[in-house]
Amino acid sequence: MRFADAVRFIRNDHTNVSKPGLERVNECLGLLKHPEASQNIIHVVGTNGKGSTAMMITNVLVAAGYHVGTMLSPALHGVTDYYRIDGKPISNAQFVSGVETLKSALRSVDVSATGQEMLDPTEFERALCVALILFKMENCDFTVLEAGMGGTNDATNVGQGILTVVTKIALDHTQYLGNTLEMITREKLGIVSTGEPVVLGVNSSIVTETAKQWCKENAHELFLTSIADEGFFPDDRAMIADYQKVNIATAQKAIEVLCSRTEGFVPVIDDFAMEAGIRSTALPYRFDVRKRNPYLIFDGGHNPDCIDALCKSLQTFSGDMKYYIVTGVLADKDYPAMYEMLQRYAEGFVCLTPPNHRGLPAKDLCEWVRRFEKPAETVDSVEAAVAKIKALRKEGHPVLVTGSLYIMADIVSAWNKA
Repeated sequence: MRFADAVRFIRNDHTNVSKPGLERVNECLGLLKHPEASQNIIHVVGTNGKGSTAMMITNVLVAAGYHVGTMLSPALHGVTDYYRIDGKPISNAQFVSGVETLKSALRSVDVSATGQEMLDPTEFERALCVALILFKMENCDFTVLEAGMGGTNDATNVGQGILTVVTKIALDHTQYLGNTLEMITREKLGIVSTGEPVVLGVNSSIVTETAKQWCKENAHELFLTSIADEGFFPDDRAMIADYQKVNIATAQKAIEVLCSRTEGFVPVIDDFAMEAGIRSTALPYRFDVRKRNPYLIFDGGHNPDCIDALCKSLQTFSGDMKYYIVTGVLADKDYPAMYEMLQRYAEGFVCLTPPNHRGLPAKDLCEWVRRFEKPAETVDSVEAAVAKIKALRKEGHPVLVTGSLYIMADIVSAWNKA
């Protein structure tokens, strides 16, 4: 199988959908003889901070000498971006091998006996199966799975986990998860396996109390997080945001709980590995300061809670400095609340449509932000966005790119090509 064919098998117009339920992924894993069953799975769920926390946990384990497979989402730089082995991207050959194994398993079943729906998994479900195939082939010591939007019905809700880590929970995807923090918290916690301990990141009192009650009802030990020691807070471009302190604290607590287990595979991790792993974590587009004089900052804030955290980081980083905000957003987000907070730091807006079927048209966003009585215009492509960013910075204006993770990679790619 060619690499391009493997990519199309995972990501195409047909698989780019959301379907509730675990039936398809469980059917696929059964055909694969359940590769998840032998893996030490650490689930990372929440609304914000999942990717950073998952990679910190991964990198600490790797720094301590363990072999770790990690699945992240969304995959911003192509479908292989879902996967990390020991914190590094997988090769094209590894990806093709995993896809071939999955495709062969699906091909071996009589569609009339199983039902077409069972053999028609979504992109995320296919990607998860490939992850579990690869991590089993690699004989990883630990498998770190970043959940998608949910918990109970999220495709990553597979296998017997050894630890569930819950990051910041906020109102998002309310049409799927519930319209209160209590409902969303319970939905996220639905991923916890029988007898599994739970680490809860720093959250609101509503989330914390709901988690305490849920864990009591379901006989799970709950470990709460407090803000990290400043000594573990790196001063580099991707880790300087205030919100990373919470993610660092959550990852530290997760490692501490993992090392205190009394059964199964228990890692031994010293302070050197803890600090080295956290300091080596640098996910792109999380308050990512790419250029200075004037600033060019990328931050994938995509819901009101993210934007609130971004605004606090901007205040700490550059005070009341105003930025031209290059932005696009998904139509199902609470974008009025997002831009109401962000407009305080806006000198003007440049709007584009995210490359996603849920993207809000740039003209609609532009019309909305004009109520702030600041310059606002649209661009019709990422290439035009790059040209505008360069022109603004040449004139001395700092630029902030935010609103949706889906625009980040395309702008950077277009910038590099230009």
